[in-house]
Amino acid sequence: MKSYLIVILIGYLLGSSSMSFYVSKLKNVEIRDKGSKNLGASNTMMVLGWKYGVLVGIHDIGKSILAVLLAKYFFPNLELAGFIAGTASSAAPVGVGARKSATKSAMVKSISCPTALIIGVLHS
Repeated sequence: MKSYLIVILIGYLLGSSSMSFYVSKLKNVEIRDKGSKNLGASNTMMVLGWKYGVLVGIHDIGKSILAVLLAKYFFPNLELAGFIAGTASSAAPVGVGARKSATKSAMVKSISCPTALIIGVLHS
């Protein structure tokens, strides 16, 4: 039980981080009021340029892979809990709102092919 709580907390906190939010605050631009009004890599690219969009995309993919790999390494067979927590953070993140499509797809791909197939079928 304690292992599940640790994995869920780490996955949730990693999934909640939003590089586009941090970059937009650094550049003094309210990205949620411009473009598609989304805190994603594509909107960041449209509003702030391709370099920031790529940075946000890499961050989104990296944090999701990190959440699943940490769960796999420290708590084998609990990577799905890390995935669920990271995905839940996109629905109710700490502090900001975003869809985080790159986060979800990278998490699915980093778990395993059969798990990714099952989640893909259930998600559609």
